[in-house]
Amino acid sequence: MRAHHDYEFSNNFLLRVRDGDVPAISNDMIKDSRFDGNSLEGEESITRLIEFTFPDLSRHAYDVDYMMDRALITPLNEDVNKLNKKIIQSFPREEVTYYSFDSVPYVAIFYHIS
Repeated sequence: MRAHHDYEFSNNFLLRVRDGDVPAISNDMIKDSRFDGNSLEGEESITRLIEFTFPDLSRHAYDVDYMMDRALITPLNEDVNKLNKKIIQSFPREEVTYYSFDSVPYVAIFYHIS
């Protein structure tokens, strides 16, 4: 989605990644030179990454365009859950959980035909 709407990102950064012009750090992870964190380990660096990606989050937390223009991507659900939890804690309101169901409970219906 970002590549579709952000010319700088799609035509410069992603093409440089494809061409191998962006240096990789450990585990083939790419370091965005715009982020000044030396390492993405530990609470402090994760907090800095969130603040870099979502500057002034408490003011923009309910701005759809602001939220759609930013993303943190990780291949592990465990990391996604940690990031989501930390980001949601930054929102200025209390967290609300909505539940959904993938199926309807089986209900037996009997008809009596006379």
